[in-house]
Amino acid sequence: MKRDRARAFLTEFIIVIIFFSLAAIVTVRLFALASAKSSDTNRLNYADNVIKQEAEGFLACETADDALLTAGISYYDDSYVITEKETDFYAKKVVTSTDTDNGVLVSSAISIYDGDDVVTTVTVSKYFSNGGVD
Repeated sequence: MKRDRARAFLTEFIIVIIFFSLAAIVTVRLFALASAKSSDTNRLNYADNVIKQEAEGFLACETADDALLTAGISYYDDSYVITEKETDFYAKKVVTSTDTDNGVLVSSAISIYDGDDVVTTVTVSKYFSNGGVD
């Protein structure tokens, strides 16, 4: 009789241990997925802020020539501040212009990169009438 109780207790104890082990595995996996999702969200948030800054810099140009000079690459450090040193996080700006009868339409395709991955892209345009702002 005592033996049957001991076997039942050990069997129940083993089942409880297996259940908690499986629950721990699932919980750790969920925390890992949440951490990865949080990192991706932070990266996208910083990219959004950088792309807004780059677009505002383009739209603040007074002349078409100034707007054309904004083309190039801007590198950002770990704090997402512009730096001269080449880093994995950067903004690439491709500027094109289209002449019209009354002025120039200048467009800038701004892409944010993290390594080789494109995080986000936006195209901004500004029209300059007869070389001035319109």
